[in-house]
Amino acid sequence: MRKFLHFNDNTTMMSTEHPDHDRLHKVRPLLTEINKRFSLNPLERHLFIDEQLCSSKSRQDFH
Repeated sequence: MRKFLHFNDNTTMMSTEHPDHDRLHKVRPLLTEINKRFSLNPLERHLFIDEQLCSSKSRQDFH
């Protein structure tokens, strides 16, 4: 599957010695699009996390 999944052209990648080398070149278009989509959603001032949202493997005894 990785053979057919491409996000950027490998021929435009700069060498690792180049000062402007981007370590995330292969996935940069995907990251740019994700960041753009996330920036469209307004952020809430107060975020609440319910204990049911966080999985835990700890044991709790309520006797």
